[in-house]
Amino acid sequence: MRNTARPMGWVLVTLLMGAALWTFAQDAPRPAPIAPGQKAPPLKLEPVGGGVPFSLEQFKGKPTLVVFWASWCPHCRDEMPLLKQVYQQYTAKGLRIVTVGVNSNQTPEDVVAFQIKYELPFIILWDGDQVATQAWGVTGFPTNFFIDADGVVRAEGYAINDQMKQLIQEAVKTPVK
Repeated sequence: MRNTARPMGWVLVTLLMGAALWTFAQDAPRPAPIAPGQKAPPLKLEPVGGGVPFSLEQFKGKPTLVVFWASWCPHCRDEMPLLKQVYQQYTAKGLRIVTVGVNSNQTPEDVVAFQIKYELPFIILWDGDQVATQAWGVTGFPTNFFIDADGVVRAEGYAINDQMKQLIQEAVKTPVK
């Protein structure tokens, strides 16, 4: 008769170690969102439907609103009409808006369908591997960053709040570089 206790013990130890490592990885600290006063990190992604990669550097010298979101997120859906309003009101005055659809329980096709349904006029990039999402410290949706013409984050939050609106209004009053 063969002794199976030893191999089964190793299997159990391996499974427990794997579970512990997985738990540790889940609890690993994520980077904090980019805080006001910090330089905006690089952002270079392809548009959601494919095409030439977009870089935030293209908007250098212009105030920019960067929004990370997901099509399944109820708060994101609620914010889209306001985001469209901000786009219509301030893009002619120099504000730029870039949104990032994140590969979090959605596909690029979901994002394109959302864009068509809600007639979204702004740039939508696709963060398929979530590298940008992690670099910017995004942990929830939507996460909005207002970046001034010098590339410095002036406000960060889960909504376009009054402070962010005021910063946008002040930024578009000043001449755009």
